[in-house]
Amino acid sequence: ETVALLSWAAMEMTRRFPGTVPMVIGDLSDEDGGRLRPHLSHQSGRDADIGYYFVGNQKLGHFKTATRENLDAEKNWTLIELLISTGQVKYFFVDRRFHKILYRQALEMGWTEEEARALFEAPIGKAKKSGMIRHIPGHKHHLHVRFRCPEGDARCGARRR
Repeated sequence: ETVALLSWAAMEMTRRFPGTVPMVIGDLSDEDGGRLRPHLSHQSGRDADIGYYFVGNQKLGHFKTATRENLDAEKNWTLIELLISTGQVKYFFVDRRFHKILYRQALEMGWTEEEARALFEAPIGKAKKSGMIRHIPGHKHHLHVRFRCPEGDARCGARRR
């Protein structure tokens, strides 16, 4: 399910942004499940690390540290929006420094303030420990998406997160 969702999102990004660089995907999970160092997550196939898109359509084969100046807000928000539209996302982990940028982009692309605020842990002001888009240290060069457990997979929720 994770690979299918990521493949669909990558194809959609190419369709919406003709000529865009390929999506850079990092760690998913160990082939047999269980601990995938150095991650605490990535144990059940529900987690994926995705490289950010950068201003200037910069092609990369690896992750690169993003800044407020080089982050392509439109492409990164479109990717997040696409994944949200599947109804399969539980969380995104994105460095806090990008929350305001992505929040503003959401508003620019038609989300209401109420809708956008509900998605973010803290786009403006103090963190509220809720929302789908959260800060976790270590996400300056990629975003992390955690998908919901697949329908009918009774073991998924019981696996260590």
